[in-house]
This record gives sequence, C-alpha cells and structure tokens, in this order.
Amino acid sequence: MASQEACSTAAPCGTAASSVGFLPADVIYDVLLHLPAKTLCRFRAVSRSWRSLLTTDPHFAGAHASRHPHVVALFFDEKDSRCHADTFDLSGNRIRRVTLNESSSAITGLCTHGNLACLTRNGVGPNRVRLINLATGVASAFPGPDVVGIAVYMLGQVASSGEHKLLCVDVGYEQCHVLVLGLGGGGHPRWRRKESPPVRLTHYIFFAGHSAVVQGTVYCLADPHSDSGIYKDSMVSFNLETEEWAPTVLAGPLGDRLNSGRRPLVYDGISLAELSGYLVTAHTDEYTWSMDLWFLVEGQWCKRHHIWLNVIFDSLHPRPVPLFVFDDGRILLRAYDEFKTMKRLLVLRVYDTTTKTKTGETTDIRGWSATGLCKGSLLLCP
Repeated sequence: MASQEACSTAAPCGTAASSVGFLPADVIYDVLLHLPAKTLCRFRAVSRSWRSLLTTDPHFAGAHASRHPHVVALFFDEKDSRCHADTFDLSGNRIRRVTLNESSSAITGLCTHGNLACLTRNGVGPNRVRLINLATGVASAFPGPDVVGIAVYMLGQVASSGEHKLLCVDVGYEQCHVLVLGLGGGGHPRWRRKESPPVRLTHYIFFAGHSAVVQGTVYCLADPHSDSGIYKDSMVSFNLETEEWAPTVLAGPLGDRLNSGRRPLVYDGISLAELSGYLVTAHTDEYTWSMDLWFLVEGQWCKRHHIWLNVIFDSLHPRPVPLFVFDDGRILLRAYDEFKTMKRLLVLRVYDTTTKTKTGETTDIRGWSATGLCKGSLLLCP
C-alpha cells in the first residue's frame, strides 16, 4: 500500500490538481484528501482538472481510500418489502443506497473486497449471487453453486490478472467451489468444483472475523477438534490464483499456549483480519478485556498492539474485531450489541495507538441484517 507521502508527491500538480487563487496545487491535493467521498463527487463540477483528479487519478483514489473506509449495511424496508444495501461513512452519513427486489431474510451472506459487495443466498439456481459496485451502484446477478448444506462465501482478487473470484465452501459437506466474477454480469459464468480444505473449518466460520482475504489468499480458522496439532488460532489457506488449498495448516501465533500452562490463556474470541496488507489475528482476553493484534510479517508472527478494550467501548460489546488501519496508525474496531435493543446495533470506534485512547469518532448503526467494510475508493460516482 502506498504511503501518504508517496501518493502526495505523485500528484499531477500542474494539471489535475491545478492551483486555485493563492493556494498551490499540492496544498489543494492534501485538503481534498481530508474531505469525504460524497463531497468530492460534487466537487467534480468545479473544473475539468478537478473532475479528472476526482474520477480517474489512481494515486488520489488510493490515498483517499486509505483515509476514508466505508461501512456497507443491509436493511429491510417493511413498507415496500425490499432489501436495501446502504453505504455509510464513519460519521454515519449515508452515501449511497442500492435497492434489491427481495427480502432481507433471503440474503444469508455479505462479503466485501475493495469497493465491491457480494450478497449471497443459500441454494442453487439463478440470481443466488449479487455483486454490487459500491462506487457506481451497479448490481450484477450470478447463479449459485450446487451445494447441499449451508455455504459460506469469501470474495477476493487475483493480483496478476485483476480477476475477482468468489470462493464458496459448503461447510457441512466440506465441498468447495470457485466462481470468476465479471463486473458486467455478462456471459455464462460457471462454478468450478475444487478440492476440499485439508481440515474442517471452524463451526463459527459464518460469523464475521473468522476468515480474511489477504493479497489474493483466503484464510479461514480451522476447527480445533478436527485433528491433533490444530489449535484455536490455526488456519487453512486457499490461493485464488491457483485455486488450491495449501496442503498444510498455518499455525497461529499462540498455538498450544492457548490450552497449556499453569493458567491457560482463556480467550473470548479469536478473529482474522486484513490490515494494511497483512494477515492479522486478534486475540481477545475475556478476563482483562484486552486485545492483542498479531501481524504475519515475512512468515513470522509479530505482536504489534495490545489494546485495552475498556477505553474504547462503553460496555462489554460482544465480538470486537479490528477492521482497518488508517495511514496515521489509528485502528478502526467493530463490535455488535444485540442486547440493549431489539434491533441490531453496529458499534464502530477508532483507537489511537499513540495515546492509547479512543478518538472522538464514533458511529452507531441500528437495524441492519448484515454488514461489511468497503476499503476501496467510492470516487467513481455516476
């Protein structure tokens, strides 16, 4: 991922980011990086140079996305009996709404990658998979795989070809299928049957945070009861380019220490995440209400952060998961609260790794049926 400095120096200062009045182009460039996507879409009308910068400049789009992640949430409108996929900024402002002609109960899964969101339904037949471009609002429909049980889906991209692929694992029967997604929905895409994972996946694979896609590889937590030598933080990996499972299990940072010693380490949750291009395991200690973030760097696990969760969340929100690392090192975390209200509550908080405290940025979204994170740019607005 390009750094902020690299993106800034790469700005075409004499053309797209042309100066206005007494402000030089590089200053305008940095000011625009701080503004939300919804505002920048309106600024395209200022001039041709601004329109070029805010719609086609990959350096600016990448730098802006590194500062402004967005939340995707599904809502069911009882008035029209339809499901809506809404995109929010971290202030809780709705950026875009895509309406789907089906009920939210029909949708069983939501996975995201970049600025794409994939909505899935169990079963076979047409329109079981819907791919939404969150920047343009365009939705495409694809058939579902031939599965017997309940399936879980993971969306990723092959770096060498740029293809987006959807991995489907029929958890009860351990069947595996891959679909190459075309953004236009044209042609006749077919699911390809693949080998089963080397060990069973965790029974909690349906919950967010138990799988992650990092640089074209899908990682899933393994079932610690499936075989000897498999622990709570062990995982299996699937290469989206070769469409093969790694034959061996990837050991987590703690391994047998989770179950051994005079005082065993008891964790309330173990989750996976992609942060700044790295595979990360998050270990939440239920006794101290803290979280350790371990990064896989060049094949070695490195603990980079120890976070006291009581300084971030006002109460014991279940299943806290790290979502995003900003270019200044702040960390976005997510938790759910399904007990204070009949409607689900998504709680988003930002943690400052320098001051060891939460920032003033807080977002609560209620009434959703599924959520995801958009890490791509939303500047390609229609």
